[in-house]
Amino acid sequence: MDDIPFYYFAYGSNLPYLRMLKRTSPNLILKGKHAWPDHRLSFTKKSTDESVKCTVIASDGNVVWGAIYQLTAADKQRVARAEIGYHEVPLRLPVDGELKLGFTFVANADQIDTYLFPYTWYKRYVVAGAQEHHFPQDYIAQIEAVPARPDPKPERSASHEPLLLQLESALKFRTAPP
Repeated sequence: MDDIPFYYFAYGSNLPYLRMLKRTSPNLILKGKHAWPDHRLSFTKKSTDESVKCTVIASDGNVVWGAIYQLTAADKQRVARAEIGYHEVPLRLPVDGELKLGFTFVANADQIDTYLFPYTWYKRYVVAGAQEHHFPQDYIAQIEAVPARPDPKPERSASHEPLLLQLESALKFRTAPP
């Protein structure tokens, strides 16, 4: 069963390749990007750390951009364990010139909170991932415009800083889309 590929649509803090690599294994393969129509990105999934994370909400005329990652069964289980308060949603994703069955995670209805803000470090992952995958500039600007707040636990924020600096540094040296 481990040779069956699973196609994951990442749209939030799992967008950056290096972050996904830390959460999965060296078997991770980036297969491209995709725009999910009639949905929008929303920073409203409450987290156990008193902030919010990303989710996807149905919204006519809008689009959510995401990266398509090929995962092994073991990697899919690792990602699923990290997505507490989310449920798996099947999606048809363009992979290698054809539509294949994939999945993403969307927040459970009881996990929505419209009054909290994401932490600054979390939003930085989403922005860095959107830039890494060359999403449209207006889409990136919408993410950048989301209000965020500092994490009240500096040690938690500091634990993300090395990877965030690595991601942001790599973006500075990229000049053209692949």
